[in-house]
Amino acid sequence: MLQEHGLKTICPLTIYHWLKKLGFVYEPRKNGYYVDGHERPLTVEYLSNFIKWYLTYERQMYQWIQITQYESKALKPEGLVMPNSGYQYRTKEGTDMVEYHVDSLHLSEERMRRETSFGGQLSVQREPNVDN
Repeated sequence: MLQEHGLKTICPLTIYHWLKKLGFVYEPRKNGYYVDGHERPLTVEYLSNFIKWYLTYERQMYQWIQITQYESKALKPEGLVMPNSGYQYRTKEGTDMVEYHVDSLHLSEERMRRETSFGGQLSVQREPNVDN
C-alpha cells in the first residue's frame, strides 16, 4: 500500500494522528462479561438478543467440520463425538456425511491444522445445494 502512494516508510506519529482522526482511542482493556447485575431484565434481554444474533451468523464462521457417517460412527464409542450432536446430510455424489461444530467433535489439533485453514470449515447448511 505504501508503494501505491509513492512512500517507502510511514512515521508512527502519522499513524497515531490518523487513528485519532478516525475516532480510535487508547484505553485500558475492559472485560467483556457481566459480573454485577447480570440478572437485571435489560441485561437478560440484551444477552438473549445477542445469542439469537450470534447463532444466525455462526454458520458463516469457520467453526464446522464435516466427516463421513462411517467415521462418525467409529468415533462415537471412543467418546470423541458429543452425544446428540451433528447435522446429517448427503453430498451430491451420494456420500452420507455428518457436520459437527468444532466444539462437538474432538479431533486432534494436528489433524484440524492439516485439514483446515482456520481451525474449522464453513457450514454446509449455508449452501443451498445440500440434500437433507
